Amino acid sequence: YPRDGGKRKYLIICSCICHFFMLRKKRPPSDFMRRLAEYEASEIDAFRDYVFAAAHSRRGKIEHLSQSLSLEQTELLADDIFEIKMIEDLAQQLSLVALYRVVEKSMSRMFSHKWGPSFGHKAYRIEFVKKHLKGKLRVDLEMLPYFREIDELRLLNNAIKHGGQVTAELAKYERWKQGSRLTGLGPTYERLRNRVPNYIYQVGQAMKIAYRT
Repeated sequence: YPRDGGKRKYLIICSCICHFFMLRKKRPPSDFMRRLAEYEASEIDAFRDYVFAAAHSRRGKIEHLSQSLSLEQTELLADDIFEIKMIEDLAQQLSLVALYRVVEKSMSRMFSHKWGPSFGHKAYRIEFVKKHLKGKLRVDLEMLPYFREIDELRLLNNAIKHGGQVTAELAKYERWKQGSRLTGLGPTYERLRNRVPNYIYQVGQAMKIAYRT
């Protein structure tokens, strides 16, 4: 034992060290899934930043070029402006699809961890997820915080993939009108983005997901 403190002081220090590591291990395991989802969402943010910065730069160059051209020549640049707008619209759509993909992957990971890979493969189907959580854990998925926002994201994902128009299911959320074209996707992404990691945390808590630390 250290000469200046004796046995008692040595044991107190050891106890404090052990307590520190025990506290670290008690961190909610579902927080790992939330942090992983946050990392994946941040990758989507980086993609958006790159695309929109490039589009802004390209638009500025075209506008600068148009100042030295005649009206007839400037009209030839209309296609370039249109293409930039199309790229931005596509990036907005891809962002929402990728964001819901984060949800799907997270659910698959948690189901695989708790019940095995065969269940993880089925976790992409929302009705299976609802039924399984209700039957196995008595968890009502629709009652968890952020479920409505994630369900809206799921329906947006489906609408983007299948026609780009508001479906009857999506129209049950007040921001969307059935049959209309999907618009305002930028603000929608910003509104739903932070809900994803928080939702994953809530599901992980409800499932009592446990990972070794």
